[in-house]
Amino acid sequence: MAPSQSTTSKTFSSKIDQVASLNGKGIFVSASAFQSSALNFARNKGMAAVRYLDEGNFKWELSRSLLAGTTTASERRSAAIRNAMIEQSYEPALHSTYATTPLGFTNSWSGILQGLLAAPDGENARLEHVIQHRPAVRQRVAYLTEHQIEAKANQVLQDIGYTCGRVNLSKLIDHELKISGLGVTFSQASWTAPAPIDIFQPQSEVLSKASGLTPPR
Repeated sequence: MAPSQSTTSKTFSSKIDQVASLNGKGIFVSASAFQSSALNFARNKGMAAVRYLDEGNFKWELSRSLLAGTTTASERRSAAIRNAMIEQSYEPALHSTYATTPLGFTNSWSGILQGLLAAPDGENARLEHVIQHRPAVRQRVAYLTEHQIEAKANQVLQDIGYTCGRVNLSKLIDHELKISGLGVTFSQASWTAPAPIDIFQPQSEVLSKASGLTPPR
């Protein structure tokens, strides 16, 4: 009988203790689904547990930050990452790395290092010693096929109770605020000028009344 993941992670932890310093950090990587007990053990021992689903080599792109916080959007993302780690048949859509650290759940190697090297109070003083800062570059956006975009749009419309006719912009704004933390502001002075909705992360400003949209009252 093959050893359980919990047993394997305990063995891995003991090996780390044997060869590393007192504050040595370990990263347990697996392509298989994790058991909840293995995730809890890794967090309690100060290790990172990573589920890596890319069939190719590891990608050392440290661009995204740790997904942590107390907002509803962060909690939803954390639950999604945990689900990706424990569901045996999970198929990734955007990311190939899913992990838990003592600070929370993350889907980036940057977040893994932050979670391992940060102090218990969340300060990143130790992390600064190993980071080589680079000039700011453009953020990469994951490619979505037309089918994926249509599916996501239909899901959003379904979530806000859309049936037919005009889309209720107020419901759409509330939905995105809860899901992704995106805020929207309106410039009343420009409602008569034809213009698209301009987005400024993390807020968007509606500059004119778009066709088919019902502005909030």
